[in-house]
Amino acid sequence: MSTVELDGLREPEISIEIPETTMRSLGLTYRDLALQLEQFSIDTPAGAIRGNGRQLLLRSDGRKERASDFASVPIISGPQGVVRLGDIATLRDGFRDTDRFFRIEGKPGVAVDVYQVGSEKPLDVAANVEKFFEQFRQEMPQTVQIIPLFDITKDYKARIEL
Repeated sequence: MSTVELDGLREPEISIEIPETTMRSLGLTYRDLALQLEQFSIDTPAGAIRGNGRQLLLRSDGRKERASDFASVPIISGPQGVVRLGDIATLRDGFRDTDRFFRIEGKPGVAVDVYQVGSEKPLDVAANVEKFFEQFRQEMPQTVQIIPLFDITKDYKARIEL
């Protein structure tokens, strides 16, 4: 299996915005909010089931990966009812700010670096990469271009053919 590294992608980020006046009116601190959110967005072991010489491990995947996943998280419970995050916050899926950008011909891009691992043959790796990108081209809009910048297998092939 080849190693693939991507450069130029922005990290996803979930934005949760609550007006300070709302926080004060509910008696919430940012620490309270963080602890509550942490409680409802965790991935934890949940035990095991054993029997017939087998063991099945269980996990509770409570990770929240989209802003909408956080809307139902209870923030305050009391005699008046439950206040959920979606009731008091603006939730958005977005990307982290970064000052690192990869540009190709002045346009935003992503660099895909592929490295052979172990006993893989460089020309086989290159053929598989080309096959993948050919399929990728068919699935993407025409505005998405794939521009090979550095392909050292061309030099490798030239040396073999000497």
